[in-house]
Amino acid sequence: MRRGGWPIRKSSQSSFELDFGTSPAGCYWKRAIREITNDHFIDDRELFRSMMAEEEIGKTQDSVEVNKIKKRVFEEAIDEFRKVFGEVKIEELRAGISPGRVNLIGDHVDYVDGFVLPIALPLYTIAVARPVKSINQNFTQIHSTHFKETAKFYHYKEDDDAENRLQKWAHYAEGIFELHRPNQPLDVILHTNIPVGAGLSSSASVELALYYLFDQFNDVHLSTEKIAMLCQKAEHEYAGVPCGIMDQFVCSLAHVGHALKIDCSNLAYDRIPLAISRDASFIVVDSGVKHALASGEYAKRRAAVEQTLQVM
Repeated sequence: MRRGGWPIRKSSQSSFELDFGTSPAGCYWKRAIREITNDHFIDDRELFRSMMAEEEIGKTQDSVEVNKIKKRVFEEAIDEFRKVFGEVKIEELRAGISPGRVNLIGDHVDYVDGFVLPIALPLYTIAVARPVKSINQNFTQIHSTHFKETAKFYHYKEDDDAENRLQKWAHYAEGIFELHRPNQPLDVILHTNIPVGAGLSSSASVELALYYLFDQFNDVHLSTEKIAMLCQKAEHEYAGVPCGIMDQFVCSLAHVGHALKIDCSNLAYDRIPLAISRDASFIVVDSGVKHALASGEYAKRRAAVEQTLQVM
């Protein structure tokens, strides 16, 4: 398959062709939207296209095909928002986005200070939100379109409902909420086209998409490297997964056309160009085997790797 066609080309074998890298996680629609006067009327979809085009200015340039994929996931997220939370004007919304990733070499060595070489995938998690309209709502609610569940996160602990039990997926969101809390309650849709549990970093992309969403309702702003470390901390302390830094780091620092070589002992990194050949492709195959990091198997694998390293 030639590079240069659709960056994701699905087949009956659940495989797809991969463009070499994509742009990193970030905020969308942070800047105030220009006033729209009656003599310059613009409908919802025209405004959406204008906002998406404006957001790409100054960013590392994804291909036209990748931007189509990104736009489609945004449209799906907005449609889901309206189904769950009711009608909304596009200009009311803010969003955070993060790609997934695939690792070329260095699996299970990031947490023992090894070298890894991941690339970002043109598959995305998007968190879309608006401030709640009711002054009586003192919690942020996040609805996952994948799990079809809504989780509540209270801004004041004394208001928390003792019966508010979070599902496993929601602990990833809980970590970001607690470590980078928005300054007002939000209604949030969490939407993704990354296969969950397929080893493509769906959990780190959730963390980063929510971080960049909440960052627009928060006065504490961190460097890109520290954002990755905060998201790793959220996964450790709230989801209970002792992950390494690779996933959060590459999703934060991805660059179009490049892999990211990371020295996990000191977080030094180099962007490695991947212009190998116009006839070369990476093929990512979904085997159908699923994992659940929070189930404890990941912690067992890490312990085994650390024990092996001591023997060596």
